[in-house]
Amino acid sequence: NTNKIVSEKFVQTVNDFFNLSVACKPLMEKLLYKHCTACCESTSYGFEIKDGETETEANLREFGVNDGTTAFEKSNLDHVIIEEDDLRKNRFVKIVFYPEWEQEQGCELILKNGELLDFYGESDTYLGQFDN
Repeated sequence: NTNKIVSEKFVQTVNDFFNLSVACKPLMEKLLYKHCTACCESTSYGFEIKDGETETEANLREFGVNDGTTAFEKSNLDHVIIEEDDLRKNRFVKIVFYPEWEQEQGCELILKNGELLDFYGESDTYLGQFDN
């Protein structure tokens, strides 16, 4: 029906997010922890480093992150972006977090056709790389 403002594909993509299974949570936790450790390894936040610990360990300690569960708890889901692009054959949702350790760029988890990808990116992830 051409009288619709919102396409069926768009509705299906929104439903992909709404129907996200709790079975995806372990992968979300893993990806957010991976993102946190990468940020903590490459960024100097200026936290005090205690005797016997590395700067990365000090960063993780100060953020209170020691595994995927704590990374998820501190990740602050901010918004989702529904990709409406008729040229793409797949449906994409960007699940955007602004975790305590990355307030500027954030962290995006990518949902493709309702399935969470084993991938995270910063703001404006190029989705063409997944559209195959």
